[in-house]
Amino acid sequence: MCLLTDVCTESEGSPDIGEKTKVYISRGNDAVGQAAIELALAAGAGSVYARAEQKYHTHLKKLGAVPLSPGREVDWIELLRGTADIVIDSVGQLTMPSSVAVKGAGGKLVCIGDAVNYCMSPMGILKYGLVSRKHSYNLLHDMAENVNDFRDDIMKIFVLLDEKKINPRVSQSLQLTDIKSVKVDYRHMVPPKPSNPLLV
Repeated sequence: MCLLTDVCTESEGSPDIGEKTKVYISRGNDAVGQAAIELALAAGAGSVYARAEQKYHTHLKKLGAVPLSPGREVDWIELLRGTADIVIDSVGQLTMPSSVAVKGAGGKLVCIGDAVNYCMSPMGILKYGLVSRKHSYNLLHDMAENVNDFRDDIMKIFVLLDEKKINPRVSQSLQLTDIKSVKVDYRHMVPPKPSNPLLV
């Protein structure tokens, strides 16, 4: 299972997602970015753009995303400038300029994972002004303090999995009763192919 413990957004709540919604994802080459692609499309987004190296493009197209090459920002930033309704940045300092450039006037910037630290740093606050309009979520806190919301969200994920609307590659599965005694030897696991990152 892939868990993100921190999310920082410009405003509280979820944006409406529909067939005209355009989503930009700053890192489409890892499990988190590819899960975001699947979830955005499952939610009804009309188009999803994901930044990733060329070797990941075929897989991203299979997921339903439009791949964007990191070395060709000049081309696609001008194409997408100010048009994205939702921007998901999981990198931070390296990708924040393009994330901010493609976000539309009424769009929402969501920083996840490593990008949260940058967005909440003095540099990120001064450069992008998130301090006055950020709202932070912490998964571990929400699991303990907002049990009903967390349960509802995780149930939505399980329904999407059950209906095969999202399809992460599973390396290994086990019964919950086996968790306390399982020992995984990662040295003998087959490394994931670049086009299909690993979820454990």
